[in-house]
Parts: sequence; C-alpha cells; structure tokens
Amino acid sequence: MPVANPMESEFGDFLHFETLTYCPIDTRLIEPSLLTQVEIDWLNDYHSQVYAELKDRVDGAALEWLTERTQAI
Repeated sequence: MPVANPMESEFGDFLHFETLTYCPIDTRLIEPSLLTQVEIDWLNDYHSQVYAELKDRVDGAALEWLTERTQAI
C-alpha cells in the first residue's frame, strides 16, 4: 500500500510522523531569541493545530487556558 505523502529529500522518500496527541508546549520555558525562524514557525503551527483540535471540546476556564497557552510567540 503506497504512502499518501512521503517526505522526499536528497536521500530518498521517507515516511513522516502524524500527530496523535495534542497538548500545548509550555512557552514560558522557551527563550524565543534562541530559536530559528523555522523552529518558531513549527511551534506556532503546532499550537494552531492544538487549538483547532481542542477548542470545541472545552469551555470556560479551560478554553481561556487553552487560548492563552496556544498563542503565537
């Protein structure tokens, strides 16, 4: 069975990981000035996915927490 979207590189086609769980990464522990733009983009994209997946499953204080913890850096 062929893979839908293999990752192609100069070394060939490779499988890639799919996110199975969604949990915000605590950005209070990150010094943004030490990250490359690619790393910042990855983190912001991941937090966008986390928010999109979880926002309809929580409300009240939990939604406020989720919104705060998935803000872009």
